[in-house]
Amino acid sequence: MDYYDISHFHCNKESLPVLSDLGFREVLADMVYIVPKDILDDVLSNCAFLMINKEVSPCAYIPNKVIAKKSIFAFYDMLYSLDKDKQVHMILHEIAHYVLKHVDEEQPKEEFIKEEKEATALADKWINDWKKHYKTA
Repeated sequence: MDYYDISHFHCNKESLPVLSDLGFREVLADMVYIVPKDILDDVLSNCAFLMINKEVSPCAYIPNKVIAKKSIFAFYDMLYSLDKDKQVHMILHEIAHYVLKHVDEEQPKEEFIKEEKEATALADKWINDWKKHYKTA
């Protein structure tokens, strides 16, 4: 499996798919190398990341049905209060919703729970696969 490493990323405003502050860019930089390259290429081409001030929830995935052509990952500033591993897992969890083509429309509670478990499982898989890759690299 191919992965990016930090040397592939250039820190300039034009290349960052982030509509937020520098702190969130640093949080994103801690997790981008965990996502397989082909998936990350898709996410960076078709999604944007947004950091907003809200105290209701630490993150949200907004499918591209809501806005034309781009899906938005919205993260709330309470994300900063979590430890680094939890931040990374939460961002990966939201990316997993995109990869799994989940749509956050009104749905039965059972379907919501199923999709949450699927997203968590995929985020866990990426982390475990990356740890295996890192140990052998």
